[in-house]
Amino acid sequence: MYLVRLIYVSKFSPGIGTDDINDILRASRANNPEMKITGMLCYAPGVFLQCLEGPREAVNKLYRAIAADDRHQNATVLEYADVDDRTFGKWSMAYIRAEDLGELPELVPSANEKFDPFAMTAGEAFEFVSAIAKKREDLLESSMKDMEAQSR
Repeated sequence: MYLVRLIYVSKFSPGIGTDDINDILRASRANNPEMKITGMLCYAPGVFLQCLEGPREAVNKLYRAIAADDRHQNATVLEYADVDDRTFGKWSMAYIRAEDLGELPELVPSANEKFDPFAMTAGEAFEFVSAIAKKREDLLESSMKDMEAQSR
Protein backbone atom coordinates (compact mmCIF):
# COMPACT_ATOMS: atom_id res chain seq x y z
CA MET A 1 0.00 0.00 0.00
CA TYR A 2 1.35 3.39 -1.00
CA LEU A 3 0.81 6.08 1.62
CA VAL A 4 0.32 9.66 0.40
CA ARG A 5 -0.23 13.07 1.92
CA LEU A 6 -2.40 15.64 0.16
CA ILE A 7 -2.68 19.22 1.43
CA TYR A 8 -5.24 21.47 -0.20
CA VAL A 9 -6.96 24.79 0.38
CA SER A 10 -10.43 25.87 -0.69
CA LYS A 11 -12.81 28.76 -0.26
CA PHE A 12 -16.28 28.35 1.23
CA SER A 13 -19.18 28.63 -1.10
CA PRO A 14 -21.61 31.41 -0.18
CA GLY A 15 -23.97 30.47 2.63
CA ILE A 16 -21.66 27.93 4.31
CA GLY A 17 -22.05 28.00 8.08
CA THR A 18 -21.21 26.20 11.29
CA ASP A 19 -23.71 23.41 10.61
CA ASP A 20 -22.01 22.64 7.28
CA ILE A 21 -18.57 22.51 8.92
CA ASN A 22 -19.92 20.23 11.65
CA ASP A 23 -21.44 17.98 8.95
CA ILE A 24 -18.06 17.79 7.19
CA LEU A 25 -16.32 16.86 10.45
CA ARG A 26 -18.96 14.28 11.39
CA ALA A 27 -18.76 12.61 7.98
CA SER A 28 -14.94 12.68 8.02
CA ARG A 29 -14.72 11.14 11.46
CA ALA A 30 -17.28 8.47 10.55
CA ASN A 31 -15.93 7.55 7.11
CA ASN A 32 -12.17 8.12 7.27
CA PRO A 33 -11.26 5.17 9.52
CA GLU A 34 -12.86 2.71 7.08
CA MET A 35 -10.82 4.25 4.24
CA LYS A 36 -7.68 4.33 6.45
CA ILE A 37 -7.51 8.12 6.02
CA THR A 38 -6.22 10.43 8.75
CA GLY A 39 -5.75 14.17 8.68
CA MET A 40 -6.44 17.67 9.91
CA LEU A 41 -8.90 20.38 8.92
CA CYS A 42 -8.14 24.02 9.66
CA TYR A 43 -11.02 26.45 9.30
CA ALA A 44 -10.62 30.20 8.98
CA PRO A 45 -13.37 32.61 7.97
CA GLY A 46 -14.04 31.83 4.33
CA VAL A 47 -11.32 29.17 3.83
CA PHE A 48 -10.29 25.61 4.61
CA LEU A 49 -6.78 24.16 4.81
CA GLN A 50 -6.83 20.38 5.00
CA CYS A 51 -4.23 17.64 5.14
CA LEU A 52 -5.30 14.11 4.16
CA GLU A 53 -3.11 11.02 4.63
CA GLY A 54 -3.74 7.48 3.61
CA PRO A 55 -3.65 4.94 0.80
CA ARG A 56 -3.20 6.63 -2.58
CA GLU A 57 -6.48 5.41 -4.10
CA ALA A 58 -8.53 6.38 -1.03
CA VAL A 59 -6.99 9.87 -0.77
CA ASN A 60 -7.45 10.47 -4.50
CA LYS A 61 -11.08 9.35 -4.34
CA LEU A 62 -11.80 11.54 -1.31
CA TYR A 63 -10.14 14.60 -2.84
CA ARG A 64 -12.16 14.18 -6.07
CA ALA A 65 -15.32 14.15 -3.92
CA ILE A 66 -14.17 17.25 -2.01
CA ALA A 67 -13.34 19.12 -5.23
CA ALA A 68 -16.81 18.27 -6.57
CA ASP A 69 -18.56 19.23 -3.30
CA ASP A 70 -20.53 22.45 -3.80
CA ARG A 71 -19.52 23.65 -0.31
CA HIS A 72 -15.98 24.20 -1.67
CA GLN A 73 -14.80 26.64 -4.31
CA ASN A 74 -11.38 26.97 -5.88
CA ALA A 75 -10.00 23.78 -4.30
CA THR A 76 -6.24 24.01 -4.84
CA VAL A 77 -3.67 21.28 -4.11
CA LEU A 78 -0.61 22.66 -2.31
CA GLU A 79 1.15 19.33 -1.82
CA TYR A 80 0.76 15.74 -2.96
CA ALA A 81 3.55 13.42 -1.88
CA ASP A 82 4.40 9.81 -1.14
CA VAL A 83 5.19 9.52 2.59
CA ASP A 84 6.59 6.84 4.86
CA ASP A 85 4.79 7.94 8.02
CA ARG A 86 1.58 9.72 8.97
CA THR A 87 1.63 13.10 10.67
CA PHE A 88 -1.95 12.68 11.95
CA GLY A 89 -1.97 8.95 12.67
CA LYS A 90 -3.93 9.44 15.91
CA TRP A 91 -6.82 11.37 14.34
CA SER A 92 -9.45 10.40 11.79
CA MET A 93 -9.81 14.17 11.38
CA ALA A 94 -8.23 16.67 13.77
CA TYR A 95 -9.86 20.09 13.67
CA ILE A 96 -8.66 23.57 14.52
CA ARG A 97 -10.21 26.96 13.90
CA ALA A 98 -7.91 29.84 12.99
CA GLU A 99 -9.17 31.75 16.02
CA ASP A 100 -7.94 28.87 18.21
CA LEU A 101 -4.41 29.35 16.94
CA GLY A 102 -3.89 31.65 19.93
CA GLU A 103 -3.14 28.45 21.84
CA LEU A 104 -0.32 27.93 19.32
CA PRO A 105 1.45 31.33 19.44
CA GLU A 106 4.26 30.40 17.06
CA LEU A 107 1.67 29.69 14.33
CA VAL A 108 -0.39 32.85 14.64
CA PRO A 109 0.02 35.36 11.81
CA SER A 110 1.33 38.73 12.93
CA ALA A 111 -1.26 41.29 14.04
CA ASN A 112 -1.42 42.97 10.63
CA GLU A 113 -1.80 39.70 8.71
CA LYS A 114 -4.80 37.45 8.36
CA PHE A 115 -4.55 33.70 8.06
CA ASP A 116 -4.40 33.02 4.31
CA PRO A 117 -3.59 29.42 3.41
CA PHE A 118 -3.77 30.30 -0.32
CA ALA A 119 -0.57 32.32 0.20
CA MET A 120 1.30 29.33 1.66
CA THR A 121 3.85 27.27 -0.20
CA ALA A 122 3.65 23.49 0.04
CA GLY A 123 6.51 23.54 2.55
CA GLU A 124 4.87 26.21 4.70
CA ALA A 125 1.56 24.34 4.67
CA PHE A 126 3.23 21.10 5.74
CA GLU A 127 5.23 22.90 8.44
CA PHE A 128 1.99 24.46 9.67
CA VAL A 129 0.01 21.20 9.89
CA SER A 130 3.01 19.38 11.39
CA ALA A 131 3.38 22.02 14.10
CA ILE A 132 -0.31 21.72 14.92
CA ALA A 133 -0.02 17.92 15.15
CA LYS A 134 3.02 18.14 17.42
CA LYS A 135 1.43 20.77 19.66
CA ARG A 136 -1.80 18.76 19.91
CA GLU A 137 0.13 15.58 20.77
CA ASP A 138 2.13 17.48 23.42
CA LEU A 139 -1.09 18.89 24.93
CA LEU A 140 -2.72 15.45 24.90
CA GLU A 141 0.32 13.82 26.50
CA SER A 142 0.51 16.55 29.14
CA SER A 143 -3.16 16.23 30.07
CA MET A 144 -2.82 12.41 30.26
CA LYS A 145 0.10 12.82 32.69
CA ASP A 146 -1.94 15.32 34.74
CA MET A 147 -4.84 12.86 34.93
CA GLU A 148 -2.51 10.06 36.00
CA ALA A 149 -0.95 12.27 38.69
CA GLN A 150 -4.40 13.25 40.00
CA SER A 151 -5.53 9.63 40.23
CA ARG A 152 -2.63 8.70 42.54
